[in-house]
Amino acid sequence: MQVEFLAAMVGPKVAAAAAQRALEVLAAEDPAVAAEAAALDAAAQDKEQTDQDRSAEPGLHSVVMHVSGLA
Repeated sequence: MQVEFLAAMVGPKVAAAAAQRALEVLAAEDPAVAAEAAALDAAAQDKEQTDQDRSAEPGLHSVVMHVSGLA
């Protein structure tokens, strides 16, 4: 929620950089935060790869999204 507010005030790139730095500081202080941040990063990379795979080779999902007007 606070990142959304920050993004509205300074823009999404600055908000993302601030959030990333906050995670780095928290992870340095708490191993549990470091593990959670690593898991979130891995999930984000997996999602990005999946999105790239879908856009590189249109399949049934892309066709359905296009036909339904959601693409």
